[in-house]
Amino acid sequence: MIRSMTGYAKAAGVVCGGHAVLEIHSINKRNLEMHILMPHACLQYDLLLREWIRRAVTRGQLTVRLRVESREGALPESEQTETSLKRLKRHWERAAAALGYDPQTEVTLAFLLKQEALFAKEEIKEAELEALTKRALGALLKMKEREGAALARDLKGRIEGMKTTLNQIEKRAPRAACRFEARLKERLQGFTLPDQEERIAREVVLYADKADVTEEIVRLRSHFDQFLLSLKAKKTQVGRTLEFLAQEILRELTTLSSKASDTEMVQQAVEMKSELDKIREQVQNIE
Repeated sequence: MIRSMTGYAKAAGVVCGGHAVLEIHSINKRNLEMHILMPHACLQYDLLLREWIRRAVTRGQLTVRLRVESREGALPESEQTETSLKRLKRHWERAAAALGYDPQTEVTLAFLLKQEALFAKEEIKEAELEALTKRALGALLKMKEREGAALARDLKGRIEGMKTTLNQIEKRAPRAACRFEARLKERLQGFTLPDQEERIAREVVLYADKADVTEEIVRLRSHFDQFLLSLKAKKTQVGRTLEFLAQEILRELTTLSSKASDTEMVQQAVEMKSELDKIREQVQNIE
């Protein structure tokens, strides 16, 4: 199943007693590019986070945001510190009273600041962050696969339409020489030239050889079949393959339209190139 490079996912969980939220936003990009925003206390896990993402995603521009909040909610840093100190004060005053000490003298501001600093050094555990990342990536991949399925249906319909047009060109191509011969004889009406019939036959043979598009038709049909097979492939990273095939299809269509002198065949080739432009635009968003 193919995947789109567009997607969004969000996962939340408890990390070290705090509420953590991980958001991943993905858009199309030729290669894999990541922008990771996280609290200073989590920076040591930047490389690990990139590696976890790289195992799941191969292309696209990803913006990853990690927020870690206290249970009371997301507060400014000064308010978080004040809230933390109040919570510590209540805890140590109860502990001092239970042990027979005077809370008013033992639980001082200096004492609380030391305790707050100790608690602030507590770091996010790697396993908790990895579990949170896996949940977010799982949701992201599901969305990318849904988008990819929609793209695959659209691309399949367009390729099938181009195959139908190619069949029409293939049926019309053999008659091009006959139509050329008829036009040539019509122009020469009223003229009598030495060896006229032989000359006409020679011109028709030269025209038929120059306007023969059999090779282009065979290669186009092969490219179409490979394109459709890639859409049904089990592997998810087919974007580069589809880009290559689209480029080769364009090359053959350009050659076909330049060799065909039949007006209707040229028009059909132009219509196929117009359809291919839409396909190439869609392919740019496939991982």
